[in-house]
Amino acid sequence: MAEIMEKYLLSITIFAPTIGAILLMFVPKHSTGTMKAVAALSSLVALISSIIVTVRYNPAGAAFQLEEKMDW
Repeated sequence: MAEIMEKYLLSITIFAPTIGAILLMFVPKHSTGTMKAVAALSSLVALISSIIVTVRYNPAGAAFQLEEKMDW
């Protein structure tokens, strides 16, 4: 799990709220507790990953930081 978090940190930060919103579309209207839990969990994931990004960022670094590389 830590390797996935390390490798895709920026994607997790960006897409956690989006995935949470998509999940909320499938929760019934009368399940307010479930709605709150899904919203809180997706917000918490985004918050934690953004804190990690902030801590790992080096303002003195001249190269790209925290980049994701994919083979095309």
